[in-house]
Amino acid sequence: NAEYMGVRGIYENPAATILIEAHKRLEQLVSTREENELKQFIDTKWAYLTYGAKWYDPVMYHIHAYTNSMNKKVKGVTKVRLHKGSAHCVSVISPNSLFDHTLATFNRSASFNQNASASFIEIFSLAQKTAYNVHNFEADLGKN
Repeated sequence: NAEYMGVRGIYENPAATILIEAHKRLEQLVSTREENELKQFIDTKWAYLTYGAKWYDPVMYHIHAYTNSMNKKVKGVTKVRLHKGSAHCVSVISPNSLFDHTLATFNRSASFNQNASASFIEIFSLAQKTAYNVHNFEADLGKN
């Protein structure tokens, strides 16, 4: 009887879960914030299209091109700890890492000029200040 037929699928994939977690951590280490944010969106879209049987939709070609391009720099070693059904990366090393120890410090001997911070904050917050000056958000919050 067709009305009682259901799809039975197996959704547990421990090996894939471990590999995906390790790969994602490597991607994060070798990519910029914007690349990582876009990749998260791309991954979600890829899963949505794949689950919806849209493998041959033209957008999949573009998604694969972006993913392949991004993965060219994803190299390295990860250490994954497995515990009670979960997988957590505890160490990630890559020759393409964007993390620079000399920049990640508040020491005066750091290669980053700390005096640039004030100007960066001023420029980075300019859009917020402009929006606040154009529209009084605090007044609107009081009306909610």
